[in-house]
Amino acid sequence: MLQYLPGFALGGALFLSVVNIVASFFGLGPALTWVLGLPVWQWVAIPLAVVGIGFLVYRWVNSLMSGFAGMGIFWLNVLLAPFGYGLLGLSYAQGLIIAIAPYPFYFGIRWISDQFQ
Repeated sequence: MLQYLPGFALGGALFLSVVNIVASFFGLGPALTWVLGLPVWQWVAIPLAVVGIGFLVYRWVNSLMSGFAGMGIFWLNVLLAPFGYGLLGLSYAQGLIIAIAPYPFYFGIRWISDQFQ
């Protein structure tokens, strides 16, 4: 079972990352409203978020999944996803915990699996 642990970790991290990206799409409008103090329409903010995150994903894939674009995606998710989860009724702290959740998958479980081999 331990030999499958890295695959499960990668699958969990990818799933959480995709969920966080979708939450970031919806979180840009509330985040801009909070920062600017002015209402930002979702029909404007969501396409902007899709284009911005899409550009980062495009850069990340074209750099053979290395470089700073992947880290930019992660930090953008950490900043925007809690606002998107807020639309579902979660508090900012709960959304932040979900947004940071892939981090242990990427690093912690890899370290644990190396310890058992």
